[in-house]
Amino acid sequence: MALAAAAGSPPPGLAAALDECMEAMNSFLCNHFDESLEKLQPRTKESMYHALVYATILEMQAMMTFEHEDIVQAGQTMKEAQEICQSPPDAPTPPTASEYQTDDRCLLLLLKGLCLKHLQSPAEAEACFSAVQASEKRLRYDHYLVPNALLELGLLHLAQGRSEEAVPLLRRARNNYKNYSMESRTLFRIHAVLSRLKADQEENGMEGPSSS
Repeated sequence: MALAAAAGSPPPGLAAALDECMEAMNSFLCNHFDESLEKLQPRTKESMYHALVYATILEMQAMMTFEHEDIVQAGQTMKEAQEICQSPPDAPTPPTASEYQTDDRCLLLLLKGLCLKHLQSPAEAEACFSAVQASEKRLRYDHYLVPNALLELGLLHLAQGRSEEAVPLLRRARNNYKNYSMESRTLFRIHAVLSRLKADQEENGMEGPSSS
């Protein structure tokens, strides 16, 4: 079976893991609930990213169904995911819960914000992205979270017609952060958005915040 093969294969690198998680999240947002969970489940015991997205999807599903069984399962799975995040398999010494607490919470907030954005809950999504941004100084390892939260917050503002707020966030994400995981991918997305904004302004002869 495909799931058995996936379970026996080597753990993916960071980029591959996040790609798999985003693919599963996209399946969830397209109402393919079982498919999204099947993509994640084989690696939930070895990958903090898979564990957190798996738990987040169950949590979002429980929010939609309000079924007691779904709520209990989501809560238990989230606790298990947090334990995995706090106990990386290759760590030479067991880390304390506080060492990873902010990083884990911010990763969960970023993923939850993405789900809420696609579920047409912009205010709740904005609160999640803003909370990641506010936790910047307390992050220990996952420094890619803040520029990506700024990017997603900027995109959210653009979708709401708030370009005056979006452009400074996008420029901050582009200019203020270096040497983080998957930096080139994040910068490419920012560049594409700012270039499109600039082209739209020039085409329409509009004045607004500089996108350069």
